[in-house]
Amino acid sequence: MFSRSRLWFDIALLTILAGAVLGSAVALTRKNDYRFFDPILDSRLLLSRHFRDTPDDKKMQDGAIKGMVEAMDDPYTVYVPAAEKRGFEKDLTGKYVGIGASVNLVEGWLTIVSPLEDSPAYKSGIMPDDRVVEINGQSTKGKSVEDCIALLLGEPDTKVNLTIERKGVKIPMEITRAHIKTRSLKGFHRDPNNPEAWTYLIDSQSKIAYLRLTQFTPECGEEMARALTSIGADKGDLKGLV
Repeated sequence: MFSRSRLWFDIALLTILAGAVLGSAVALTRKNDYRFFDPILDSRLLLSRHFRDTPDDKKMQDGAIKGMVEAMDDPYTVYVPAAEKRGFEKDLTGKYVGIGASVNLVEGWLTIVSPLEDSPAYKSGIMPDDRVVEINGQSTKGKSVEDCIALLLGEPDTKVNLTIERKGVKIPMEITRAHIKTRSLKGFHRDPNNPEAWTYLIDSQSKIAYLRLTQFTPECGEEMARALTSIGADKGDLKGLV
């Protein structure tokens, strides 16, 4: 018969041994994991020592991560650097903080395509074809669309100062940024009685509807269901859908 003190001693010893074995396994796993980075570190060291210019560590880091992600050969797995996170979320969800306007480059200048419905840009009187020549004192000439959008985006309730050129006249505007939710669904034309709403029927006689989905967002299915219900699709009133 073992004494109780001997029993507890054996249990304690087994626990220590088990912990030591587990610790060794974890250490070995970590060591094997770190070996993965050996050729990457060697490459970085060689580039740092022998490249004609001083390498950009941040670019090399992003390139290494992007390369590992691309090696998965999966079109739905992407690497989004922290600097691009805001733009990625904007494209993915249709939600962002800004002035609310579709823009493009025309002759090298940022130009308004259309202010979004019920947005700060719309309420401030910005119109299609307005040329945005300055954002917070910075000229948009020669800047990319992405760089200009980065200047327009910001925190809610903060102000952005624009200089708009319309028919040769420069107009200063101060616009307060707000949460924007872009609508994924558009119709055949705008409702003449409510410019912020869309008419989905091509004409009332044919009962044929036209719905245009501009991007896939988490809410686009609900938007389409509401639009179809509003024109009687749930009651069988439609004869056709484009």
